[in-house]
Amino acid sequence: MVWLKSRESSQKWKRLKHGLNKSSLSFPLSGEGKSGGRKKMEEKCLCEPTEILIFPCSGGSNVGQIANQAGVRLTQNGLGRFFCLAGIGGHVSGMIESTKAGKMLVAIDGCPVACAKKTLEHAGFNIDEYVQVTDLGIEKNHDLDPISPDVDNVTEYLTPRILKKRG
Repeated sequence: MVWLKSRESSQKWKRLKHGLNKSSLSFPLSGEGKSGGRKKMEEKCLCEPTEILIFPCSGGSNVGQIANQAGVRLTQNGLGRFFCLAGIGGHVSGMIESTKAGKMLVAIDGCPVACAKKTLEHAGFNIDEYVQVTDLGIEKNHDLDPISPDVDNVTEYLTPRILKKRG
């Protein structure tokens, strides 16, 4: 089987390969077919730098989901801003730059594999506050439904530490 590339698909591949912030794509509006109207969508990170950035694990276990929900809750409580760990691991330039502008980085890992910590460190970032959910006595299993008291436990552990460092 021979694969043929059109000039248009080749140009799209080059844009994707060299960064998503160089142009814009068209996507069909919901409810519209292939021939319907199209809406322009920017190909850039919409993340804005903020003082406190929260990078939770969102792994495939209860403790990964607890870490993720704790990050959501800390953000909802105004203690920082949930940020995209996958964007750091993927070396997305806009996310890297926004993270560099952050004043405090909080990493929340679910287990000793420490994906959030390792991802941030691999990208050259220093973590200001860190917790591993299993270090708080929560046992890892493969149930993906986080239990609210466990999320509370992680949130209550981090809140005073963030407030103290925030000043």
